[in-house]
Amino acid sequence: MKNLLSLSKKWRLFFSLLASSLIFISCSNDDNSPSNNDIPSALEFLSLQNNALENLTQTFEFDASDGAVSF
Repeated sequence: MKNLLSLSKKWRLFFSLLASSLIFISCSNDDNSPSNNDIPSALEFLSLQNNALENLTQTFEFDASDGAVSF
């Protein structure tokens, strides 16, 4: 029974060391954040927004006098 507990403690220690080593290895100090130079001005943003809205807008025509189409 004592041998079984010792084995369980060894596995727990192994997984604890493995988890902590993965945490420290996965972190890096590389600064790969995007630069703030790509931020559009207010007018450029408004233009981008209007272009996106125009691309999403659907237009169609129908003759309501014949009664075949319901909207």
